[in-house]
Amino acid sequence: MNFFGETIMEKAKASVAKNAVYQTIYNVLATITPLITTPIISRELGPEKLGVFSYTLTVSNYFTIFAMLGVVNYGTRSIAEATDSSEVSKRFWCIYAIQGFMSVVCIALYLLYVMLFVPANTIIFVVQTFWILSALFDVNWFFFGLEEFKITVTRNIIIKFLTVISIVLFVRKGHNPLLVYTLIMAGGNFISVISILPLLKSRLIWYKPEWSDIKKHIKPIFVLFIPLLSGVLFGSMDKLMLGSMSEYEQLGYYYNADRIINIPLTVISGVSTVLFPRISAMISQDKREESLVFISRSYDIVIWMAVLLSFGIAGCAKEFVSVFFGSGYEKCVPIIYIMTPLLLINAVCMFYRMQYLVPFHHDKLYAWALFIGTVVNLSLNFPLIFAYKALGAAVATLVAQIVVMIIQFKRHEGVDIRHWLFILVKYVILGFCMFIVMRWLSKIIDNTMSALMIEVLVGGLSYFLLSLLYWKIAGGLNDKISLIRK
Repeated sequence: MNFFGETIMEKAKASVAKNAVYQTIYNVLATITPLITTPIISRELGPEKLGVFSYTLTVSNYFTIFAMLGVVNYGTRSIAEATDSSEVSKRFWCIYAIQGFMSVVCIALYLLYVMLFVPANTIIFVVQTFWILSALFDVNWFFFGLEEFKITVTRNIIIKFLTVISIVLFVRKGHNPLLVYTLIMAGGNFISVISILPLLKSRLIWYKPEWSDIKKHIKPIFVLFIPLLSGVLFGSMDKLMLGSMSEYEQLGYYYNADRIINIPLTVISGVSTVLFPRISAMISQDKREESLVFISRSYDIVIWMAVLLSFGIAGCAKEFVSVFFGSGYEKCVPIIYIMTPLLLINAVCMFYRMQYLVPFHHDKLYAWALFIGTVVNLSLNFPLIFAYKALGAAVATLVAQIVVMIIQFKRHEGVDIRHWLFILVKYVILGFCMFIVMRWLSKIIDNTMSALMIEVLVGGLSYFLLSLLYWKIAGGLNDKISLIRK
């Protein structure tokens, strides 16, 4: 049956619950795979080569972000707000015309940069071109806008599985592990992106973009590009500056610590990704009050989960680094301690941005917050990296993220910020109790994989039981059970 045999809203808009299941499956996989691959990569590459990979990836990501502009968020929102199949197709081709043009330009500029300004690790830089090439074919935003998460999740699961197998089989010392690892990661991402293209045929009607239609999308795309660029600068400038101002070894420590923090952040971002198009659609249908209630109720669960993951990582950081990274990575531990509150603040900012600021078209505040945060981060990086290297970079990022959160909360019509902060504080108290339990337990058990698992299980159980006790006392247990089911 042709896709347009039914209305696009009837066919394409899956339920939030179903999308949440798909996204959860992928997030679980995205959480597990680094736990499998990180010990291998850390041991086979070592801190210095790991730093080289991180540095070259960071540079290529800057060109990738210019290739994509603000297409992901804008495209998702634009497709979600479309009311019929012809409008969906028209919007897609106009937006993709902008994306395609910018991608070709950025690929050419990156290769020119490598030829003129890269004196060492040239082959690694060249291989990283696949990340920018992926931007030319990346249409995930289209399927996100239609809320067809099953497609992207299924593809990503397959690619993740093949990537893990490839790393286990082919990344070995004596066989240029840095080059092999870079090929697997960059090439795997490229294959993942192009594999979804054949599915566009049944979901789109060809429309030749006219300049008069294209230019309508340029300004809002660039409005969302500014915070996106700031976000990239915010999230990766520390790596670029570490690679330039310090040793690659320091960047290797920072890279591994950052990866550990980003594992649970992937789970949080998955929830935001699922909710974003639904919130956008509700607002376009003039269901403002309903959307605000939906956002508020979702926030409670997201923060509960974010605190669990943040304090859980902090509680087992010392043992985790020793078991998973191996010897030589002990300097990662204090970096992780700094980054765990960063994880929690990131979760709050990400949720508020994706479920309130962007759907309600507060794009300028979003952009302004990230711009100021980026300026703060860059200003602090220079003295702190010079004095404390990787640890200084982590401190600078933490302070900057707090600034971003404060600025974002300036716009909160319909949102009880005080109540949101109260929710954050109460779960932080429970999380700190879990942290104490885990650190006490680490004193009486051996530093082994089985002991680490026991520490994690006991810590998680203590947090869950404390939460149940609190909900019971506060009278919100039945409400939480109902919300989790929904």
